[in-house]
Amino acid sequence: MITFNKPPLTGNEQQYVLQAMQSNKISGDGFFGKKCQAWL
Repeated sequence: MITFNKPPLTGNEQQYVLQAMQSNKISGDGFFGKKCQAWL
């Protein structure tokens, strides 16, 4: 069965969300925002 509503998880998502929340920079020029910009 192919599930279309369930996002794939690699195992690090909860750790990354917690890290972003603890950094007080969850948007803009924070660590993960810069990683996304570099990837794009």
